[in-house]
Order: sequence, then structure tokens, then C-alpha cells
Amino acid sequence: MRLIVTDMDGSLLNSKKELPQDIFQVIEEIHAKGLEFAVASGRSYGCLAQMFEPVKDKISFICDNGAYVISKGKVLYSSNINPDKYKFFVQEGRKYPGIYMTVCAPTRAFVENVNEIPEKAMEEINHYYSYFEEVSDLCAVNEDVLKICYLDLSGAENNIYPALQPFSDNPRVVLSADVWVDVVNKEVNKGHGLITIQNALDIARDETVIFGDYLNDLELFEHADHSYAPSNAHDDIKKIAKEVIGHHDEWSIINKIKEIIQKV
Repeated sequence: MRLIVTDMDGSLLNSKKELPQDIFQVIEEIHAKGLEFAVASGRSYGCLAQMFEPVKDKISFICDNGAYVISKGKVLYSSNINPDKYKFFVQEGRKYPGIYMTVCAPTRAFVENVNEIPEKAMEEINHYYSYFEEVSDLCAVNEDVLKICYLDLSGAENNIYPALQPFSDNPRVVLSADVWVDVVNKEVNKGHGLITIQNALDIARDETVIFGDYLNDLELFEHADHSYAPSNAHDDIKKIAKEVIGHHDEWSIINKIKEIIQKV
């Protein structure tokens, strides 16, 4: 085993969005044994870099569901949405009441008209994009856009996700969590991001272990021979995982990682 890759929400993090207390010690142990560690998340680099500040230049990140990939401080891949298409998707999102959008650039995120967003929705946005900048019009953002996020507290799978499906060609629409839908370029997914890191580090799929819980992790499982899903994972993920382990609130992922590195 040479590469350990984990999803964040629903996997490495508990339901309070907390990292394991000993995560940085474990990452140092991983490196001491000559192994690599990577995070694969729908979260953007700005958020992940804050969370992993002590080790951010020692590990790899598959950010924005694969739209932005960094390894040891070096950008390996970035996939920007065509400006006309991203503006189209912003305008589509505005048609649906109760939908709150975030536009993600490589190192920043943008939210419009924050004073019009309910407190509960702002709490959810702040979990993932606490570093966001407020703008009056998302269509006026003059930066490379990697991802458009739609927050649907009524349940994304049955509401905004099917509403956007007729336009899901390129870019494509991804169900990334119970209340989140992402729009990214067609070729973008976590599996593509994993391949990018494997190629950069010269690591094979049979040397890779992955952890994931939700549908935006599906492609990760296609490019690693060793895979685990927590018991709280989506049923489709549990079906393809090599092993289903404990609930993420029981710290099952970090405990399995410790078990793996002890055998190296």
C-alpha cells in the first residue's frame, strides 16, 4: 500500500464536521513509512487548506469533486467551466425558490445577497465555504469558475437535482450530498482526480486504498483495488466497496487507516 485516499463529509469527518483529533499525527506516521495521503472532497481548496493547514504542503487534495487537484503544494489539474455555461446554470438556479448558490474559484468562493439567505442555510454554507466573499451578482464574478453549488435544504435528490438534469451534458450535474448538488465540467470527477495523483506519484491502483460514502465517490472506487465504506454510506457505495466498516461517528475511517499503516 502506497496511497491512502479518503472522502471528508460522511467519511473522515464525524456528523459534527470535526476531524479526528489525531489526524495530523496519523498523517506524519503515514509519511514516516514512505506512504502518501490524499483527501478527495466536494469541498474547495480554500476550505481544505484551512482544515489541513499543518500538513497541507505534504499531502494531496482532490477538490471540488475533482475540478481542482493539488499535490504537495503543486497544482496538477484545474477544469474551468465556460463562462456562458456557468452563467446559464446560475440563472437556472434562480428560478427555484429555496435554492442558494455558491460559485467556486480555485482559492475563493462567492455567495450573492447573503442578507436574503435564511440562517439555517447560512450555517450549512459556512460549514463548507466559511471563507466566501459576498457579491451582488454571481454572474458578474470575473474569475475562473470550477464549480457551481446548489444548496437545497428540502432534499436535493428529489428537487433541484432532477430539475437540472435536462441540462446535464457538459457541464454535468452531480449529487454530492443530501442537500447539495454540484455542476462541474463533464470530464470532472473524483476518480479522474485520483488518476491524476496516481500518475504524478507513480502509484498503481493495486497500491491505492480509498474511503468514501456518497455517490460523488463512485468513480474513486473504480480506480483503487482496496476500498472501504462506512456503515452510514449510500447503499450504492456499500455495494461496490470491498468492505463495509463502522459508522463515521465511531471514527471508523481513521481507525482503519491506523490499522493499515501498522501492517506496512
